Amino acid sequence: IYEPVRSSDGSVDHEATAESLRDQIRASREFKALFRTIVQLASEYPAKDILQAFISVNNDYMLDDEDAFSIPVSGAGCANLGEYMLTEEGETILDGIIVTDFMGNKGEVSAEDIAKFSDEYLQEFLAACPVEDKDVKKTRAYNEGYMAVMLNSKNITRRLPDGTWENLAIATGYEYYRAHKSPEGNVAFHAAIREGKDVKEAMREFYKVSNKEKVIGIRPDGVTLTSGRKINWFIFQLKLKHKEVDLSKEDFDRLLKTTEEKGWKVDLQWA
Repeated sequence: IYEPVRSSDGSVDHEATAESLRDQIRASREFKALFRTIVQLASEYPAKDILQAFISVNNDYMLDDEDAFSIPVSGAGCANLGEYMLTEEGETILDGIIVTDFMGNKGEVSAEDIAKFSDEYLQEFLAACPVEDKDVKKTRAYNEGYMAVMLNSKNITRRLPDGTWENLAIATGYEYYRAHKSPEGNVAFHAAIREGKDVKEAMREFYKVSNKEKVIGIRPDGVTLTSGRKINWFIFQLKLKHKEVDLSKEDFDRLLKTTEEKGWKVDLQWA
C-alpha cells in the first residue's frame, strides 16, 4: 500500500517519499537480480562494454556511481567499474556522459566517445608501466598484451588439448613481453612448445637465448660484452663453448680475421 512520507505539518514530503520508494525498489528481489546479472556479465565481457551497458541503464534502473564500485571488472588495472570510470581529474565517466548544449538540452555521449576514453585511459596506464622490471607482470609490454585481451575479447579463456584452461590475457601478456625482450628468444620458446616441452621448460629456452650477450668490442687481451663486462680470451672461449654468447659462425670468422690482421696472438676455436 502506497504510504507517502509526510512532513510535520501533515503535507506530503515528495523528496522524502521519492527517496523511500527508491530504497524499496533497490531492496526488491527484482533489483537484486538485475544487479547480480550485471556482476555476472562483468566477468564475461570487457570492462568498456560493461561500462557502456551500465551507462545506458543506470538512470532507468536507479543504479548510481556507488553501485559501480561494487561491480568487479577484469583488466584496465582496476578492481571495479567505479575505478575504471575515474578520469585523471578524479571525476567519474558518468559525470561526463551527459553533455549540455547552450539551450540546456542533454544527450548521451556516443559509443565512439566512450571507446576513445577507454583507449586514452589504456595509453596513460601503459605509459606509467616500466619498460623493464624484475616482475614481468609490471612491464609495459606484458600489460599491453594483457589489456588488449581484457578490453577487446569476449572470451578470455580457452580449453587446451590436455583439458586444462588457459587465461588468454595472461598468455598474451607473456607473448608481448617475450616478443619485446627478445624476438629470437620467443622463437626458441615456441620451438620448445612444439617439441612437447611445458611452459616452464620453454621459458628456460627463451632465457637461454634472451640472456645471451653480444660482443661489442675486442682488445688484445679479450672482448667487451653488451653488459660492459670485459673478459679475456680464455673466458670468451668457454662462453662460446657453452653457447652463452650470441655470435654466429660468420661473425666468429670475422673476429678471428681481425685479430690476425692486428697481429694479436689469439687461440680460438669455433664451438
